[in-house]
Amino acid sequence: MNGLKDLRQHASALLYALLVIVPTLVVLGYSLLLASEGYSSQAQVMVERETSISTPELPIGNLIGNAPNKVDALVVKRFMRSPNMLSHLDARLNVLEHFSSDTIDWWHRLPLDATAEDRLAHFRDHLEIELDEESFVLDVQFTAYDPDYAKAIADELVERAERFVNEVNQDLARQKMAFAESEVDRAHERLTSASREIVRVQREHEMLSPETESRAASMVIGGLLQRLAQERAVLKSLEGYMSQRAPEVQSARRRVAALERQVAEERQKLVGAGAESGLNDLLLAYQDAEVNLMVATEVYKTAMATLESTRLEASRKVKYLVSIAPPSLPDDASHPRTVYWTLTVFVFANLAFFVLSLIIATVRDHRE
Repeated sequence: MNGLKDLRQHASALLYALLVIVPTLVVLGYSLLLASEGYSSQAQVMVERETSISTPELPIGNLIGNAPNKVDALVVKRFMRSPNMLSHLDARLNVLEHFSSDTIDWWHRLPLDATAEDRLAHFRDHLEIELDEESFVLDVQFTAYDPDYAKAIADELVERAERFVNEVNQDLARQKMAFAESEVDRAHERLTSASREIVRVQREHEMLSPETESRAASMVIGGLLQRLAQERAVLKSLEGYMSQRAPEVQSARRRVAALERQVAEERQKLVGAGAESGLNDLLLAYQDAEVNLMVATEVYKTAMATLESTRLEASRKVKYLVSIAPPSLPDDASHPRTVYWTLTVFVFANLAFFVLSLIIATVRDHRE
């Protein structure tokens, strides 16, 4: 019975050594003897917007914005971790060659035949970016296997991100300016077309203002009608006591007929007859042209105001990347974290040993 108990204790000790002692010693030995030392360069950046120049408020909306926000910081973070950034760093500083160096231990080394996805994942494993939710400051940390190289990569990261922010801001400003300028061009073409239509109407009918001509024609007709009424009254009076053949009656009739013809002619000029247009038709066409000119003028003024406001807004609300803490030159290696990983493996190995021992004890009790 004692022999069986001793055998169980020996088996338990052997299992503990295999599950706990050996993995812990392997991790400790690898960290102390084989693992390459990694150095982390740290920097802090944030996206700021220039709002120092005050401009009058115009009713066209907020074109660019006036305060740093989370979206800007997240865009910069995404760009720093993008394939484009990796390609840029590899072209400038051969970052993939650094990760594939024979001086790096096999566990942390990037295989030469790694796929593009594996290269990007390896790069991201060495780049940590954390966002402060209150200040929107980005804490950037890049780990390499040489302190000077780590700082050089971090410097290039910040510099390229700064150029990216400037390019995005300039592209946005150019797009807004291009749109505003195109609206001004269209408004100018519309104004020019409306002005030419006014001139065409004036030249075609040889009159400066149809409205003035219409008023004058109405006044002429009014005067003629007044004279016609007077002549008709005279004619009626003469016919009351004179013969129809009397020279005075004949003369009065001729004057009445002449005035009637003249009134008809003036009315025809004013309202037109048949297919021929009159002053009223011309007045309507001229008024339509005037309204188009007024509308085109207002549209042009609005477009010019929008263009000027866009130019001012683009000049005073400019995004730029602020380096709060420039990339540091690491003095000590931050990797491998020997104590952390050794204790982690030791704790989890003990948990695994405890669970396995509990399972074995349970099975043994069921058998007995």
